[in-house]
Amino acid sequence: MAEKTRVLSLDEAFELPEDYLQGPVTSALRPGLIEATDRATSQDLVLKVWLKTGTNADAEIRELWRHERLQVERVMNYPGADDVMVGVVGMVETSDAFCVLHEPGTVTLHAKLRRARSKDWIRSLRAPFNRVVLWSNLARVAKALGILHGHGLVHGRIDSFAIFTGGGQAPDFKLGGFEWSLVLGEPRPANSSMQEVRKRIDRLIYSYAEDWKALGTLFGGITTRLSCSFNILAIRVQARHRDGSGQYGTPSE
Repeated sequence: MAEKTRVLSLDEAFELPEDYLQGPVTSALRPGLIEATDRATSQDLVLKVWLKTGTNADAEIRELWRHERLQVERVMNYPGADDVMVGVVGMVETSDAFCVLHEPGTVTLHAKLRRARSKDWIRSLRAPFNRVVLWSNLARVAKALGILHGHGLVHGRIDSFAIFTGGGQAPDFKLGGFEWSLVLGEPRPANSSMQEVRKRIDRLIYSYAEDWKALGTLFGGITTRLSCSFNILAIRVQARHRDGSGQYGTPSE
């Protein structure tokens, strides 16, 4: 009888740094995001990782992981999808994790916002060119959402974790996070585990309108930072024109 092949652990399959680009949040079924190098091929990658818990919750996580694989295969066949949606290099299950493999350099908008320096375009929206980049990125995500909806697919959880970027100056936002997506009107499978998983996430409301609302809320939050920046700038300008008595006016000669 042939010996059963041992399943490698995450550390055995990939060379990993100490820190995540984005740490996992188990309670919200949020995967982690971490840079990695495939030990077998020396290929650099970014891994989207759901860590196994050793409990019954692993069945739910496996269902999410499989569902994303099916949805990615579906959406990447849509015309124009490869330019505005995140594809995958592969899917791997290790002894301690479920992994989605992305090209190197890919991070979520959440991770980008958390790590961005003050000089990065997304932190410097007072500059007109940077605002053009922002609106161009909004147009890219809107195009991706339009492609999804045009094929009857609802995303279900659009937020900063579902938007991916390389982090450069050129507009490059792509839509991902398809583990929560579904086709409206599609018959439910006999196995209702995915429905049970979705019940744990209160914010999941499936409709085209809710997808657009979520997209507006996401970019509205970014532009709120822009508005705050302008307010701070205005206060500083006004302060420079205060006279000695604390009143606004022209500088004395």
